Amino acid sequence: MEIEDQNLPAKEKVKLRQMIDEILHQHILTVIFDHLPAEFHQEFVTKFHAFPSSADLIPYLKGKSNKDIEQIIQNEADKIKKEIIAEIKSSR
Repeated sequence: MEIEDQNLPAKEKVKLRQMIDEILHQHILTVIFDHLPAEFHQEFVTKFHAFPSSADLIPYLKGKSNKDIEQIIQNEADKIKKEIIAEIKSSR
């Protein structure tokens, strides 16, 4: 399901994209902080705020968490995507 396929005004589509982005952002950060030891939280926040799109963040998280954080994040994103799609479908 694509947002563009929805019968919504353009303004509503933009709003919907922003909401989805915010939801994903919050859930992914929660997953990261749940798996990253607390002593590295501030360091991660500093790195993330300085360079949010840095390719170095995933290796940093993998090294500090000793987990396949990339797969954990992907699983959470997939779960949230399914929930959002179900919510959109049920609201029609």
